[in-house]
Amino acid sequence: MEVGVPVVAMVVFGMALLLLCAALGAKLAGSRLKAARMIRDDAVEAGKTRFQTLYRRTPVPMHALNEHGAIEFVSDAWLEVLNYERDNVIGRPLTDFMTSASARQRIEVDWPALLDNRDLTNVEYQFVTGDGRQLHCLLSAHIERDAAGQFVQALCGLIDITARRKAEEQLRQSQKMEAIGHLTGGIAHDFNNLLAATLSNLAMLEKQLPADPKMQRFLSTAMLAAERGAALTQRMLAFSRRQDLRPGSLDLHELIVGMTELMQRSIGPMVRIETDFPDDLPPVFADANQLELAILNLVVNARDAMADGGCIRISASALEMRNDPDLEPGGYVRIAVADEGRGMDAETLAKATEPFFTTKGVGEGTGLGLSMVQGLVAQSGGRLCLVSDVGKGTTAKIYLPAGAAGFAAREPLQMSSEVPLDRDVTLAATSAPARPLRVLAVDDDPLVLMGTVAMVEDLGYEVLEATTGQEALETLKVEEVDLIVTDHAMPSMTGIQLINEIRETRPELPVILASGYVSLLEETDHGLPRLAKPFSQQALAAMIDELVAKRGETGRAMEPAPPTLM
Repeated sequence: MEVGVPVVAMVVFGMALLLLCAALGAKLAGSRLKAARMIRDDAVEAGKTRFQTLYRRTPVPMHALNEHGAIEFVSDAWLEVLNYERDNVIGRPLTDFMTSASARQRIEVDWPALLDNRDLTNVEYQFVTGDGRQLHCLLSAHIERDAAGQFVQALCGLIDITARRKAEEQLRQSQKMEAIGHLTGGIAHDFNNLLAATLSNLAMLEKQLPADPKMQRFLSTAMLAAERGAALTQRMLAFSRRQDLRPGSLDLHELIVGMTELMQRSIGPMVRIETDFPDDLPPVFADANQLELAILNLVVNARDAMADGGCIRISASALEMRNDPDLEPGGYVRIAVADEGRGMDAETLAKATEPFFTTKGVGEGTGLGLSMVQGLVAQSGGRLCLVSDVGKGTTAKIYLPAGAAGFAAREPLQMSSEVPLDRDVTLAATSAPARPLRVLAVDDDPLVLMGTVAMVEDLGYEVLEATTGQEALETLKVEEVDLIVTDHAMPSMTGIQLINEIRETRPELPVILASGYVSLLEETDHGLPRLAKPFSQQALAAMIDELVAKRGETGRAMEPAPPTLM
């Protein structure tokens, strides 16, 4: 029995030692596990920090949303694009930074769809920046969920497409204006034909009527109305960039001074005009008459914006344009016409140069003034820029190419459909030729042809008629013709094509090209005599005289009006 006691004690000691070792092992394992967990947590935290740093510094505007659509995180690029501080963004709904229409679309349509489908690609929204601008952005999003399918976050990215949308809008506007220009030019051409027939027949009727003051008054009113219609078509042609320009180097200061009296009469005594031109201002390359008309339009518009009177400032400066997408690089002269009127809001300003758009009352304007100016400037290689502040006034800036150092001699203002015709001018015959001058009149419009024939016959000339270019060529084969007056815009064969055919066989035969649609006349040489429809009998007679004189023959002389070459 005594021998067994130490054995039991040893067994108990061994078991205690084993338990102690197990406890120590468990404690050591726990320490190791804790250390591993700490290492793992540190790694996760470091990864999270690296991810947040990468997320924040990514060049792509990104944001993360919670399940309620509130912003949890944004990248620096997001803050830079939308112009906000981080503290003003975190925790707020994304829709707080959208326009009302985009926010409604986001809440009612896109957010529920994102929660169902987990993905959203290139949905367009309008965001409002911190400084009040509106940006067009494409938003793509992806929802992250955990293993149990629970919402974790929505990762979203933005692409700013504002510049693209602006370019697309400019392209649409350009295409729209081009289409309207083609339509307007075509209408002006047809309208000019009607006016040509009207004016020519009224002129013939005026000669046949007895000297009855009442009848003459009615006739004069009808002719004045037709001439006003002709002036309107000139504006339409200017807008559509289809008017026949004769540009040259002009002294702008001299031009403005020369028309100051006309401008002052046009705007009345309540508005004064101030000018500012530097001494070293280079010449401007433009059509003198059309530039005068454009400036007069701007001045009258400025006057209309100042109901209580004020000051209109006309200034000019020279500048080099290198990076303007609308202008060829080179020297330009900028003409500014500024008023102190009511100004225009952004919506009105955007439409100001559209044809037939006007803020004036019925009967107070055609809505073609600014569109005419824009068409002229564009056709001259420049551009028109309008700047306006509501309540402060509007400044119209015309950019035109600078001309050569020398100044071209200014031609006197030519008689056109915008200038009332001088009905007191008489046609005096000089010496009669051996036989009457024989004129071939060519026009596909029977009304216009009838009017042209009547005017030529009234001048004492013999007239042959043709309604097509081919018919005119056939007539030339069998008839002796001294001069041709032809329309340009005819089917099958245009006036230019007819002239080219005639030059093959009879290069010395004088030809007058008459048209109310001059978009294709640029392909002709500038020495070709041209008449713009509607033309007067005086203008036609003067041009015939000049052409006959060049051939050494006698014709009919018109005094004192000069030939109208248009």
